[in-house]
Amino acid sequence: MTDPGAIGKEVQSQILDTTRKSQQAIVGTLAVWSETAKAITSALPVPPPVADKLPMAAVIVSSACDLAGQLLASQRKLAEDVLRLCG
Repeated sequence: MTDPGAIGKEVQSQILDTTRKSQQAIVGTLAVWSETAKAITSALPVPPPVADKLPMAAVIVSSACDLAGQLLASQRKLAEDVLRLCG
């Protein structure tokens, strides 16, 4: 008999591996895009006047990840509550 836990771990491993590869592809693409954007914008005389009023990218990423974590925790609680009611 096949161990369901082992199958689950193998599927999780494959999902994580695919996610990592996708993330690496995205980072590589963004690196190329960023270099291209720098080459284009370096020819501009001054930064756009609103650039200093925009939030830092790190703040945006941090806020988005915090929100994602809160959403995941909320989904986990929902799933646990449903399992508790059905169990």
